[in-house]
Amino acid sequence: MDAKYKDVEAMADGEITLCLFNGAMRNDENVHMAHLLRKKSKILVAFGSCANEGCVPALANLSNLRDVFAAAYQTPSTVNPDNITPQPNWTAPEGELHIPTMLPLVRTLDQIVPVD
Repeated sequence: MDAKYKDVEAMADGEITLCLFNGAMRNDENVHMAHLLRKKSKILVAFGSCANEGCVPALANLSNLRDVFAAAYQTPSTVNPDNITPQPNWTAPEGELHIPTMLPLVRTLDQIVPVD
């Protein structure tokens, strides 16, 4: 199924028979989708090693979030003279933009919602 948030939100609870959820819980958008799909699915399966174990994204748990951002935005190989890091909200001429907020730790799907 390929759908937009509003399409999934409009579905009846339990309308999805089987949902294969792929990916670790890295940000608040991932958590929102996990809760939404748990509610809309009869059966929710953690599909793949990231959803089950955290896998490569969970290696970030070896550092704090400040150090993760520093590695991404303040290393010699990064051109970022103003030390700009992602902000959760930004007002553009087109309107308000929201960038998902990173969680302090990467979580697995079953650490966020019950899985079948």
